[in-house]
Amino acid sequence: IYFDLPGAFLLLVSLVSVTLALSKGPDIGWFSAESLSLFGTSVMFGIAFLIRQRTTEHPLINLDLFRNRLFAAASASAFVAYVSTFTVVFLMPFYMTQILGYGPEKVGLMLTTLPLTTAVISPLSGMLSDRIGSRALGSIGLGIASVGLVLISRLGVHPSHLQVLESLVIVGIGSA
Repeated sequence: IYFDLPGAFLLLVSLVSVTLALSKGPDIGWFSAESLSLFGTSVMFGIAFLIRQRTTEHPLINLDLFRNRLFAAASASAFVAYVSTFTVVFLMPFYMTQILGYGPEKVGLMLTTLPLTTAVISPLSGMLSDRIGSRALGSIGLGIASVGLVLISRLGVHPSHLQVLESLVIVGIGSA
């Protein structure tokens, strides 16, 4: 088994640089020399990583896979779905504790609706996918999740418990 250590190093530097730039940007200024140099480093090492992946015999990521439109579209859709779901799971505890004043137990209980909904709906989605295919079902799921995300974005400062739960359930249904 071969491992592209130089490629992994290039990717690591690119990701660490962009993470540092995004983390420090609000404090030091987005257009400060440090932020711009971190973003520039990320771009340079990211391009070097892509070049490395095209030229090495054993790449970490086989970029030829992305020439297949179906694979590329499915990968982009999955990326958007995972980022949006992760954002909900990451930010909702802050919203619930700092804005709504919920305690940790209540936050945990409320957030369990997302994985529980996904666990209940996923087998049904799998059966439906076998019958009608994954393209249409995936698009419908992303649409449903988008509705849930819009509802979350409109919760405001004084939503009812039911409004919070409904929006999380809708995101869970769409994710499933």
